[in-house]
Order: sequence, then structure tokens, then C-alpha cells
Amino acid sequence: MATRDIASDLSPWLALKATISTDTATNGSTFDMSDYDDGYMFFIKCTSRTDGTYALSLEDSPDNSTWTAVPTTKLINPDGDAPAILAATAAGEQLKRLGAFSTDRYVRAVVTSTLVTTWAAIEVYLVKKPELKPAAAV
Repeated sequence: MATRDIASDLSPWLALKATISTDTATNGSTFDMSDYDDGYMFFIKCTSRTDGTYALSLEDSPDNSTWTAVPTTKLINPDGDAPAILAATAAGEQLKRLGAFSTDRYVRAVVTSTLVTTWAAIEVYLVKKPELKPAAAV
């Protein structure tokens, strides 16, 4: 029986890094998911926060120009409702996460901030797993 290691199966990416100090929607980087049919998951980290409300959502696009929210029926949310972001500063603290299966080729994370009077430092990471392909015949 073949064994596989997680380090070879998963690809981590920095999707967004921002200091947010206004009520706004901050778009993360665009990712091409053409060879990643096993789905994807975003993790959000707030290293420091003074106030405000921050929420993570996902958008997808068939053409990298027309963006729409990923439908809730395609979201995988192991933490319950849409992740509300508080400062994650304690060692060993689990990061909030939100995943999806999408039929569109491109995906990005969006952090929407409200009730902001000062700021928060936000980072979002994408983890994606490539599809398994048959080995080439020799």
C-alpha cells in the first residue's frame, strides 16, 4: 500500500495581508484553481486588533474579472457561522477557517470590516490540495 505525506499533498499560500483601519471590503489575491479539484480552505489570523468587526467570506469567478460570493451551499464551515475574527494571539489557538468546493476557476478571500475606529492586522492563508492524476505510462 502506498503512503502519502501531507507536506506533498497540500499547498499553502499567503492570500491577504493587510492592516485595516476603515469600514471596507478588502480583497485578497486571486488564485487559479484549475488543478485543485479537491477543494480549498482559507485560514484567517488576526495578530492584533483594537476594535471593529471583521468577517471572512469567499468569492469565485469563471474569468478572473466577474466576482460573486461563493454560495452557502458550497461552503464548508467547520467553525459554524461565518467566521468572526478576533485577535488570535495565544500559542496553540486554532485559527478560524472557511472552505468551499467551487466550479469556477478562480477564487479569492474577502475580509469585510465594520464598526472600525482604529485598526486590526489581518492575514489570510489559502491551503489547497491538487487533484490526483494517474502516473504517466513509461
